[in-house]
Amino acid sequence: MNIDLSKIKHVHFIGIGGIGISAIARMMISIGKKVSGQDVHESNITADLSSLGADIVLSQSIENIPTDADLIVYTIAIEYYDEKFFSELKFQDIPIRSYPQMLGEISRGQYTIAVTGTHGKTTTTGMTAQIFRDLERDPTVVVGSLLSDGTNFVYGHSGIFISESCEYRRSFLNMSPKILVITNVEEDNLDY
Repeated sequence: MNIDLSKIKHVHFIGIGGIGISAIARMMISIGKKVSGQDVHESNITADLSSLGADIVLSQSIENIPTDADLIVYTIAIEYYDEKFFSELKFQDIPIRSYPQMLGEISRGQYTIAVTGTHGKTTTTGMTAQIFRDLERDPTVVVGSLLSDGTNFVYGHSGIFISESCEYRRSFLNMSPKILVITNVEEDNLDY
């Protein structure tokens, strides 16, 4: 079932300090959503998100999920490092999406360019985004690392969405891009 982001008021992120998921948190802040989250580690990313208005708890518990949250986005790593928490999470009476599923939700209805491959995703995504920005095409960009301007997210208004799309656990299959850039293919992430 698709999520209508226009009806979502409060998004809670589990693993909000992760590089990819934090980009979506930044996006939600940029479009006026209330953002909260939890992570087991404090970092520059969590500090920056807090300074932007996100309410972040530095522990992991079902009890940390605010009662007014109407969407939960979680890092897929949680399925492996805290199976008990993940199993409790699935029984919440709130729509739940993994980070890759949320990228798919965001890309729906956008002119999406997804960059995947074993190596070079971040560099290629950054270069593609810069080309579009230099051409004044005003893309929205999600990257799996901090770019030279210190962010992993750029908010645009053009309907063009450029995203790094990870191959881990076939995450890229959640997106429906108009253009797919595959940098290279090697045996990688075969452990699931």
